[in-house]
Amino acid sequence: MCGLFGVIRPNGITPTDEASVVRLGDHLRHRGPDGSGYIRESDVLLGMHRLSIMDPAHGWQPFWSEDKRLGVLGNGEIYNAAVLRSQLLERHHQFHTNSDMEVIPHLIEEFGMNAFAKLRGMFALIVYDRDARAVHLVRDHMGEKPLSYFKQGSAVFFSSEQRALVKAQIVPLAINEELIPSYLQFGYTPEPFSLIQGIKKVPAASVLTISTVTGATQVSTFWNPLDDVGDQQISDQEIAEAIDDAVSATCTSDVPVGIALSGGLDSSLIATFASKARTDLVAFTIGYDTTSSDESYQATALAQQLGIPCYRTQLETESIAKGFAEVCSGRDEPISDIAGSALDALPRVAREHGVPVLMTGVGGDELFWGYDWIRSLAAWTTNFLTDASLGKNISRARPLPMPPSRQQKFDWLATLGGVQTDRQLRKFLDLGSTTDRVSLPLYEFQPGYRIIQSAMRELLPDLPSRPTEHFWGISDPNWVGALYTDMSNQTYLRVNSFVQVDRLAMRHSVESRTPLADVNLVRKILSGRLVDGDHLSPPKSRLRRIASSYLPPDILIRPKRGFTPPVREWAIGIWRAQRHALQADALASLTEISQAAASRWMTRPVRRDGRVSQVALRLMTLELWLQSLERP
Repeated sequence: MCGLFGVIRPNGITPTDEASVVRLGDHLRHRGPDGSGYIRESDVLLGMHRLSIMDPAHGWQPFWSEDKRLGVLGNGEIYNAAVLRSQLLERHHQFHTNSDMEVIPHLIEEFGMNAFAKLRGMFALIVYDRDARAVHLVRDHMGEKPLSYFKQGSAVFFSSEQRALVKAQIVPLAINEELIPSYLQFGYTPEPFSLIQGIKKVPAASVLTISTVTGATQVSTFWNPLDDVGDQQISDQEIAEAIDDAVSATCTSDVPVGIALSGGLDSSLIATFASKARTDLVAFTIGYDTTSSDESYQATALAQQLGIPCYRTQLETESIAKGFAEVCSGRDEPISDIAGSALDALPRVAREHGVPVLMTGVGGDELFWGYDWIRSLAAWTTNFLTDASLGKNISRARPLPMPPSRQQKFDWLATLGGVQTDRQLRKFLDLGSTTDRVSLPLYEFQPGYRIIQSAMRELLPDLPSRPTEHFWGISDPNWVGALYTDMSNQTYLRVNSFVQVDRLAMRHSVESRTPLADVNLVRKILSGRLVDGDHLSPPKSRLRRIASSYLPPDILIRPKRGFTPPVREWAIGIWRAQRHALQADALASLTEISQAAASRWMTRPVRRDGRVSQVALRLMTLELWLQSLERP
């Protein structure tokens, strides 16, 4: 794990560029406290700060090809490096370290730009090609590791974190107003865009090629997950073996490895497989000063069964409330997720115990449909496309879940038994779809969507009345499951979950790893059949069945919670501790959001149904993030 940064300037690196890159590197030191490496030429200054994971004593970057044509600086881990090294040795390539990153320049020598598709892991790369007079910025298949860039005339600056570009005074603090509606709707800014004007992200599974002669940029993609969609019959045993293989690969490390253990299905399954791959595995779990969401004791019990040391940390509401502004700053982007404080605590404790690698269950709910809303939405869309008897103007009520929670009962009544939501979604598809494509709803299905849309019209008076369609697909029910898996991966997983686990872990110089987002596992799941006749067969039910061979029964029947904190208590505490933000001063000075409307919406953090107000949380998060960027 490392921090990458640098500048490409075709007319030659200036003393001002050098000073800017020094400042840029200073703001990324937390990502790599163990050392640094640079590539310096007349027109490029490329750098990295290293967190030593593989071959700590010798794996210093950059790595070069035999002919010194290709230089590589990298962030992340290449899980299939040993296999690739063996293949390259057979082709007479020479290696000087056991670092995983050293295989990359040699792999490019053999396969050119096709080399990146052969990598298995999480990575962001800088590849300098002397002969082609180009720099390639590369991101992994799933987009786990970050890399953002900023064009300034013919020059291009880049960094692992966006805020470093602002703090280093390379990018002025200005907000892209066109993306504020997207942030308010999603709770984050969809890739490849940034809320900071001028900054873009290198897309996942892509290469951004920058000419060192002209500064021209070009993006090429080396993988599209929908190309792996299939209709195979995959057995439970095959899925279990794919998960085991993904976990084993993710355990590769020359330093201690930990597991963030929530007590839920995904992290428990990872811990079970990982305990066989590493005898030095350590577990970390979180408890709360309220018992409503605390599953730490179940996590500790599982760790004891597996023979894993487990360290439990209790989070106090008062300290979480006081530190929320720091978490908003550390996430690098405004991400409206109150669970960020819990995600921040785990790597902090891991670092305190000398464990610089931490595995998490992130990715399992997106790949295996662990969220109720995505299962319901995919089923609704499938029925819409297959059941002609529904017609265009007939809406059906949904049964109330039994036994219903307070929130489920409130949602059911508020939407007239689901009829209102049904009509809304039909209208959305009718308005956005054409003969060539279907406008697929995603967040439009979630509770509170109508409230968010109403708030947006008040916060942004000039906002068009009709919401913008973000996702499209073909009107083929057999593709619906794969499309929703891909949409969930490229939105919530990539921009909410990956960003948080990466930035909040690197705040404490800890490398986060997500075995259930392994590209080989993703390919396996996407290749299987999701539609059986006219009915979806969600893979989460299969995962639970598979897990029954490995996990205690109480974990299998336990309702999904994960690291879900006591959100109501935290929200009330945060609003008390951060009451200075309720004036919305930064929102008023840096955006076109109505200050009066923002202050009014932020006044009440908890709705009548007991849910945290997503509008209030998104505004509070954005305000605190902007304040952190304004500070020197």
